[in-house]
Amino acid sequence: MGAISIISIILNALLSGGLLLTLLTLKAYRAKVGAESKSAELAADQTALQQFREFVVDPLKREVSALRSDVRKLRRALDRIQDCDFKDRCPVNEYLRKEADNGNED
Repeated sequence: MGAISIISIILNALLSGGLLLTLLTLKAYRAKVGAESKSAELAADQTALQQFREFVVDPLKREVSALRSDVRKLRRALDRIQDCDFKDRCPVNEYLRKEADNGNED
């Protein structure tokens, strides 16, 4: 073996070792970037969910609560119609009967 062969073998060993180290470094960097990307994606999803809850779900909950309260009041008022002395001449009661009759025809 000549000196050139020995130098060639040494350079190949050094360069291939460097290449291997570079490949391992790139693989580790890729895994790190993938994990950071996934973390950023989860944070964005969490923020979007929190905003959805704040701007959509919570106002709807308040609206449903208000509607339930209104329905309770209406039911109490309708229940009192039967006890009213003027129920036969009550325009609200008459309107409700007509609406019920129209609803039954459909």
